[in-house]
Amino acid sequence: MSQRPRVAVLDYGSGNIRSAQAQLMRSQAEVSRVELSLRRRFARQYARYRTARTQAEEYRRHIVPESREAFELYLDSFRRRRAAYPQVLVAQLEVHGQAHAPRRGGPTELGHTERILQYLH
Repeated sequence: MSQRPRVAVLDYGSGNIRSAQAQLMRSQAEVSRVELSLRRRFARQYARYRTARTQAEEYRRHIVPESREAFELYLDSFRRRRAAYPQVLVAQLEVHGQAHAPRRGGPTELGHTERILQYLH
């Protein structure tokens, strides 16, 4: 006796339904994956923002006033001939946050130094 394959007589697209359900589940899983990824990225960026904000606040509250005070003391000492001019320049760079990273057009250029000297005389 030979066997014949069984063929469902009343197949109302059950294969298509299962395929669509599987695709829906994959799509839902992808939405969840993207949502979690975005949450992780946001959390990292927000942490960086909070750190930068804290550093900026610390800089504004403490570092700038202390640098400004040091500059004014050096400038006063220079005017009284008690400090060398390079000390005044270094203190000025500290006030502007440029002591370690001078840039083109900044306070380290000759024109700026000449303007300061004119102000002192």
